[in-house]
Amino acid sequence: MGQEKIKYIGVLFVIVLLIGLFYWYEVKPNSIKNECSEVAENKVSKTKFYGFGEEAEKARDYEAYYKQCLHKNGL
Repeated sequence: MGQEKIKYIGVLFVIVLLIGLFYWYEVKPNSIKNECSEVAENKVSKTKFYGFGEEAEKARDYEAYYKQCLHKNGL
């Protein structure tokens, strides 16, 4: 009976550990990236009017805001 309980606790520990690792390395970074994408899009749309032919400048500004947000959030 004691050996079975130890095996059960070990298996449960491994499952919890795997779930935690999946969250930390998959779910959390993806949620940060989605949040930063929204933040960058909002900043680009609110800070300046981009006229015709200024798509490259808009893309550079978006990329700068996006990278700044990622860095702030630890990615």
